Amino acid sequence: MSQKDSIQMAAYLIFLSYPFALLTSFLCGFLYKRLGRRIPVFIGFLFTSAAMGMVPWICNKIFPGVYLCMVLQMIGCTLILNAPLINDCIMPFSIVTALTFANIFRALGILCAIGGLF
Repeated sequence: MSQKDSIQMAAYLIFLSYPFALLTSFLCGFLYKRLGRRIPVFIGFLFTSAAMGMVPWICNKIFPGVYLCMVLQMIGCTLILNAPLINDCIMPFSIVTALTFANIFRALGILCAIGGLF
């Protein structure tokens, strides 16, 4: 795959996975109202971790492998980052620590995907 084709494919994958992030963003208010904050944030971490863990097995198949990984990552990050005002009064800086780990794992997943894909 040439460099131009790989850039076009990466942009296409991101473009196709944004509707899932948008839909999840619309549903976040309902999910946080019905389930509280813990369960959607846990599901977000689970989806993001699953997307990172799937990378070694899907690196040679763009559709549906890498696409599924991108969709799970978009949904997971949307659920984590749209958490409404999680209080740090129970454990100071707990949400900051959780978001830091989520972004570190997301960056590692992207690096692993890029290394396996190209």
